[in-house]
Amino acid sequence: TLLSCSSFPSVLVLPSTLIKQMSRTADLTEEPVTFNTDHHVDGINAKFFADPEILKKRFGGGTGIFEDPMREILVHVQTVFRRMVERMPSKTFQGAHVLDVGAGTGVLETHLSPLVGEDGVIFANDLSPGFVGIIGELTKSGKLTYGNVVPVVGTDKAIQQEEEDVVVPLHSLDVVFMCDVYHHFEYPITMMRDIKRYLKEGTGRLFIIDFYRDPARMVSHSPEWALDHLRADKPVFTREIESAGYILEFDDDFEELRENYMLCFRAA
Repeated sequence: TLLSCSSFPSVLVLPSTLIKQMSRTADLTEEPVTFNTDHHVDGINAKFFADPEILKKRFGGGTGIFEDPMREILVHVQTVFRRMVERMPSKTFQGAHVLDVGAGTGVLETHLSPLVGEDGVIFANDLSPGFVGIIGELTKSGKLTYGNVVPVVGTDKAIQQEEEDVVVPLHSLDVVFMCDVYHHFEYPITMMRDIKRYLKEGTGRLFIIDFYRDPARMVSHSPEWALDHLRADKPVFTREIESAGYILEFDDDFEELRENYMLCFRAA
């Protein structure tokens, strides 16, 4: 609804909620990227909207896809987080405000919680309400070192659903982190521009861990999966992220990791 100002009849005043909504959607004109529809028959993220009990069984429970103890990123999780800390201007995660994008079952929150400490906060985001519910259960389970994990429901274009339901404040994040998630973005430029709004100016860092699109590197998946599941490789993803307003600081090729790489960006 458009409201007119009685003292200036020629001026139209927009409600503040509408202004906020317009500011979020003004640039959301990006066309969705293309995936292999033979592999992703129902869409790349459709499986994440299953019943929560199915999600727990398939992805969680200590043995599911995300929580398999032999998953490469979990085998070397301490090495990965140590490298991330080294890339931070402060050289520490203690007291940091961290956003885990696409947190899934929250498996990495158990490792992040002691790293950020009692004074830190981890915003665990996912576009799947089922996964966010599972993370909510995790926060009440006693499995976290500190009560510093906050579940956040996002969308395919933004890390939060509505400005009215703000959980993550703008320009508040020391770290944005995503593991094996970027290749799931259907609107990557739009999503990365949204994420940039929450990074602290100057000191905030973005860490991207994802798979090489190289059949010879696959450990946890078949060689064919690399080409069928992933729409592009590191150089394409890097250019996309840079075009969304980021500067690549580090391209880490770990000796310990065979199928994953890590990129570190700062806002331009």
